[in-house]
Amino acid sequence: MVQAIAIPKPPQSQPELESEYLVNRRQRFKTLINRLSGGEMRRLLGAHPEAEALAFPLTYVYALHWLQEQVHPRYRPAVLVKFRSPARAFLMDLLEGSAGGAALVRGYIAYWQEAPIGNLLQQRQLQSLLASRGGDAERLAADLLAVWDGLGLFRRTEKQAYKDLGQEERERYAGMLGAEDLERLALVDALPEPSAAAPHFAKLGIIPAMGCPQTCRHCMFIWRPPMRNTPDPERVLRLVDACTDSVLFTGGDLTRHLEHFYRAIREMRRVRTFAILLIGEFAEDMAVTDATLKAMADAVRSRPADWPSARVLLQISFDEFHQEILTDREGRLRERIPVAKTASILECGVRYPEIQ
Repeated sequence: MVQAIAIPKPPQSQPELESEYLVNRRQRFKTLINRLSGGEMRRLLGAHPEAEALAFPLTYVYALHWLQEQVHPRYRPAVLVKFRSPARAFLMDLLEGSAGGAALVRGYIAYWQEAPIGNLLQQRQLQSLLASRGGDAERLAADLLAVWDGLGLFRRTEKQAYKDLGQEERERYAGMLGAEDLERLALVDALPEPSAAAPHFAKLGIIPAMGCPQTCRHCMFIWRPPMRNTPDPERVLRLVDACTDSVLFTGGDLTRHLEHFYRAIREMRRVRTFAILLIGEFAEDMAVTDATLKAMADAVRSRPADWPSARVLLQISFDEFHQEILTDREGRLRERIPVAKTASILECGVRYPEIQ
């Protein structure tokens, strides 16, 4: 049976989605600032002679670009309001009010020029940077922006970066099964078998297809070659069945390839555990959800009575990436994969003891 776990109440309205969206973006913003100011920006600056003094203002130049890419303008003030401590209020003002890095840098320099003399590290660093340039604030701003440009960050939109990575993947796959690849595979095939008996593995994986309709920011499946005219999987099923009693079907999201999973359950006699990884998009409504889970259970029930008993381990991706709340151009919010779909799978799953 499906194990009982706590699932948050699915957000239903824009206010509920907004609350979750703001919590997520604030946590990501905080993590970003802590990482950059904790040494990452210093590392990016490498051997630059003024790296220590430049790291803090450039951290917030980075943060500005991140906010412009990851947080819709409608929600930026609400994201930043939680970080408006007295010492950081001017930085939040700069992040809210700056159209780009140049405005933020000039605003940062002007703030410390006008601030009462104190002993804060950032002020002392700014004064040192100015002093080394004869007090020329515009020269310092130009130098800061030149260093930032030299880092090569945020030169592409996220959409363009995905497109470029997809092209790189296409080019990489285009070289597969070329002359060098075939030569390498021939060498592997020529290796002697370790023994005449089939080896035994605790678990083996089968990848019917590679790909996913989503573009979650953590995922490797940006592009995979389309699979056409695939051969009958019988040989693969027989080979795996002889070597293990536990198999995992994976390859991104296999919602469109479930027929291979059902067939494996019906034909792999020795395997007792059939695991499959899905993102939950199939759960369009309760009827479709129940029909999909019933098909899995029916495949288990169809196995001959003298075969070992089997079960399905249904793994649904449920995390901050798959359930991330996104915005459209107008600032309307939506869940990437609604929590309600996962809730529907759990609700239907308890009806089928064959599924865990």
